[in-house]
Amino acid sequence: MSIKPGELQLRFDTQSEVQRFLQSRPEFPKPPSGEVTFEEVSRLLTQPLYAGYVEAPGWGISRRDGRHDGLIDRGTWQKIQDRLTSGARAPVRKNTGEVFALRGFVLCADCGNPLYSCQSRGKLGKRYPYYLCHTKTCPSYGKSIRRDDLEGEFEDLLKSLRPSKSVVALVRNLFMHAWDQRRAQGAEWRKTLRREIAKLETRIDGFLDKIADATSATAVTAYERRIEKLEAERQRVQGQLETVCKPRGPAENLEPALAFFSNPWKVWASGHLELRRMVLRLAFAERLAYCRKTGPRTPKTTLPFNMLGGVSGGGLGFGGAEGSRTLDL
Repeated sequence: MSIKPGELQLRFDTQSEVQRFLQSRPEFPKPPSGEVTFEEVSRLLTQPLYAGYVEAPGWGISRRDGRHDGLIDRGTWQKIQDRLTSGARAPVRKNTGEVFALRGFVLCADCGNPLYSCQSRGKLGKRYPYYLCHTKTCPSYGKSIRRDDLEGEFEDLLKSLRPSKSVVALVRNLFMHAWDQRRAQGAEWRKTLRREIAKLETRIDGFLDKIADATSATAVTAYERRIEKLEAERQRVQGQLETVCKPRGPAENLEPALAFFSNPWKVWASGHLELRRMVLRLAFAERLAYCRKTGPRTPKTTLPFNMLGGVSGGGLGFGGAEGSRTLDL
């Protein structure tokens, strides 16, 4: 089963990743220079029109509902704004996933710091890629590890995270049961959000009545500020109602998840940068410690793989780095 980028939803941690993704898409319109700028990325990510809002701060018009349909739902747009204002994140190097697939993910087993990567040039000009520890107080400082050796052992480890067909069927049944529970919980949560929206609208209407009766310009200004804050909160809750609790068909969530769960190696082998980063996030709960003498330490996998690997007496188990074994019931 081959997996293409479009078959799984991509996630980006930084604006740099968004910029590189848009730059790689020939269908995305480029300026005359041919380069997608960070200013363009920022404008795309922060434009409220795309979420169905309108505003004109220069004319004193605060953000409010527009009469047009948004290109994205408001909950997603708000998550983007929260991500942009939540603090700086380490930039992702361009060669991550291309030359050094595990840069930033693999730690030195001796000191716990991330391994650096470099390319040494031979006498004939050929480049040789290596990982190495750059911590001066570490016993492994400056001692290199061949990239092909390290990444090859990681790939063997990844191949071992492969459940059998019977386990995949079990997961499918568990998913459907959880889906029914989630749908019932979503119905209750939607009722709660609608009540909260109704309360906010009542408060907004109350301040509008006060503005109509006010005789002081100062009081009118104060009421307008309160209304603006309440309206922003109403929009936030409305966005949650439209996205967090938006019911979708189970197959829309199940099939991409099972495609990854049944064989994460297939996703990794696609070679696409975004999909490889997704594998690291979804399959491993922590970064991987690597010892240059003994190889990778036992990884801490995420909950689905961790639960299967921790079952004893039921025939479930993961293969080690020496080979790939399936999980059998």
